[in-house]
Amino acid sequence: MCEDKGMGESASFVSGSHPEEVAELTGLGLTTIHKFENGTAGNLSLSTFLLLLKVVGQIDAINDVLPELPPSPYLMRKDEKKAQRIRHTK
Repeated sequence: MCEDKGMGESASFVSGSHPEEVAELTGLGLTTIHKFENGTAGNLSLSTFLLLLKVVGQIDAINDVLPELPPSPYLMRKDEKKAQRIRHTK
């Protein structure tokens, strides 16, 4: 993988999957698969994108593009203990 081919094409190359196999496994059309491989599928839903990553064996690559999330301030108190939910009784 010397040249930059876009995430989709390199992912398909890594997994050794053919577009027809990916289409069959995902239930997507070949046009969508080809656009994903070429990096031109600009309107994929998040679920379709994640499905494609999973099928081509690159689902772990999502961690490379997502930032690490800090702990939610709503779950932490000043004394660093996790806040407990308050249940109201009727």
